[in-house]
Amino acid sequence: MPHIILEHTPNIKDKIIYPDFFKAMIDKMVELKIIADANPVKCRFYLSNDYYLADKEAFFIHTEISLLSGRDETKLKEMGAELKKIMHEFFTTSNQTNPDSFSLEVREINKKLYYK
Repeated sequence: MPHIILEHTPNIKDKIIYPDFFKAMIDKMVELKIIADANPVKCRFYLSNDYYLADKEAFFIHTEISLLSGRDETKLKEMGAELKKIMHEFFTTSNQTNPDSFSLEVREINKKLYYK
């Protein structure tokens, strides 16, 4: 059930192989025992062609991880830190240009309000 959503502006210089990026993220989540295996994970990315940043040369790279509620907060924080490292590894040029343009958000979905 987990979702991984990557969104970034089109002006990044990195050439990303998205399946490799998502596999690295999922593998880390399995390694940290956040999820048991890769099968239920839904991954997608969006290129944000319509956006506004005051600095016209600026960019952003944002990843959202959505998981059903009930996991230990300490483990989720560890996962967030590790997944952000993976973002920096895949977007090497962007990381060297402006590491502050990266963000990662971990969201918990209320189990009672998730319908599948």
